[in-house]
Amino acid sequence: MSVPSSSNSLEEPLFLTNTARMRRWLPWIRILDGFRIAIQFRCLLLGFVAVLAWAGGMRFLSDWGELDDPFLSRAPHVAWPWEETALPPVPAIAERVEFQSALTTPGRFLVRMCQNGPALLWPLQRIALTGIQLFDRSLSSGDWLRAAFQFLWLVAVAGLFGGAICRIAALDFAGSEVGSMRSALGFSIRHWFAYLGAPIAALLGLLALWVTLFFAGLVGWIPVVGELMLGFTWILVWLAGLAMAILLSGLTAGFPLMIAAISSESSDSFDGLSRAYSYLFHRPWYALFLSCLSILYGSALLYFFMGMLTLAVDLGTAAVSVGYGNQTGTRAYLDAPVRQPFLDWQVTAEELGDPRDFSPWGRWAIGVWSRVLLTLPAAFVFSFFWTAVTISYFLLRLREDATPLDEVGGKKESRSRSPLVGMAAAMAREKAAATRPNGETTAPLE
Repeated sequence: MSVPSSSNSLEEPLFLTNTARMRRWLPWIRILDGFRIAIQFRCLLLGFVAVLAWAGGMRFLSDWGELDDPFLSRAPHVAWPWEETALPPVPAIAERVEFQSALTTPGRFLVRMCQNGPALLWPLQRIALTGIQLFDRSLSSGDWLRAAFQFLWLVAVAGLFGGAICRIAALDFAGSEVGSMRSALGFSIRHWFAYLGAPIAALLGLLALWVTLFFAGLVGWIPVVGELMLGFTWILVWLAGLAMAILLSGLTAGFPLMIAAISSESSDSFDGLSRAYSYLFHRPWYALFLSCLSILYGSALLYFFMGMLTLAVDLGTAAVSVGYGNQTGTRAYLDAPVRQPFLDWQVTAEELGDPRDFSPWGRWAIGVWSRVLLTLPAAFVFSFFWTAVTISYFLLRLREDATPLDEVGGKKESRSRSPLVGMAAAMAREKAAATRPNGETTAPLE
C-alpha cells in the first residue's frame, strides 16, 4: 500500500482576507511596513553608530586645510548629530512637537507633519553633496584629495551600516528569519567591497568619458584642421555629455538601490549596479512614486518620533523637578545642547534665577545623556532611509522582473522543518499568496 506524499495531503481551503487582497492588488502599500522595521533596536543601534562614525570621520578629515570657495558652501556642514545644524532645518527638528496642537490647530499640525521630507533624504544628501566637490575644477590638489577621502568615508560607512540595515530589512520584509545584528554586520563586511565597487564603477565610467573629452579638446590645438575637426564632431561631444548625465543621475539616485540590491540578492558590484540602473530607467515613474510615498510617510513618522521624545523629556523632567523643589531641577539642562526639546527647559532655568545650582558633574552626566537622546532622530532617519530603500527595491523588482516579494538571496534555509497543518498552514498559504505576483503559491508548504 503506497503512502501518499505530503504534496497530496489534504489542505484547508484558502480564503484571502481583505488585508491580503489589498497587499496583492496594491503592493506599494507595504511601504507602511517601514516603520515597524526601522524602529527595531538593531536598526536603530546600527543607525546610531553610523551617524557618529560619519560625523567623527568628517570632522577628522575636515582638519586638512580650509576650503574658502563659495561653491563648497553647498557641501554638508560638519557637525555632530546632536548639534542644531546636523539635520536640515525641518519643523520636527527645529521646533517643539506637541501633540496637543493636533486638537487646537489640526490643520497646522498636519501641514507640519508633511514638511520634514528634506530630513529623510539626509543620508543621500551628505554623500551626493560631498561627491559634487570632486567635479569642482577650482579645487587645489590637496583640497580635492581631502574631498575624495571624505566621499569614500561616507560611502564606506553607508555601505557597512546601511548594508546591514538593508539586510535586516530584506529578511524581515520577505518573512524570513532575521538573525542577529552580528550576522547582519558580518554579511555587510563580507560584501563591503561590493558596496564600494558599485558606485566606484559608475564613477570610473564617468571619468573615462571625461578623459575622452579632455583629449578631444586637445585636438582643437592642431593647426588649421584642429578646430574644424572639433566643430564637425561636436555632436559627439553632446552625446558623450548625455552619457555622462545618465551615469551621474543614475549614480546619484541609484546608489541606495545598489546597496539594497547587493544586500537583498547577496550578489556582487556589477549586479547591484545593473539592477539599480535598470529599475530606475525602466520604471522611472514608479520609482518616483515610491520615493514620494516614502518621503511623505517618513516625514509624518519623524514628526511623531520627535513628538514622543518631547513628551518623554517634558513628563520626566516635570516630575523630577517637582520633587527636587520648585522646578529647580530644570537647571540640570544648562550643559545640554541647544536643541529642542531641551531648549525651553534651559530658558525656564535661566528665568528662575534660583541661586541653588545643580551639581557640575551632574549637569555633565545629564548633558551626555542629552546628546545620546538628540542623536536618536538622526539614527532613526538613517534607519528608515535604508529600510524604505530596501522595500522600494523589492517593489521595483516585483514590477520589473515579477520576482515574488518573499525571495531573498543568500538566506539559510532550515534543514529540518515540521510540516504546517491546520490554521498555521492556512495562514502561511495566505501570506505566500499575498506576496506572489499572481496571487498563487508555487510550491507545497512544509
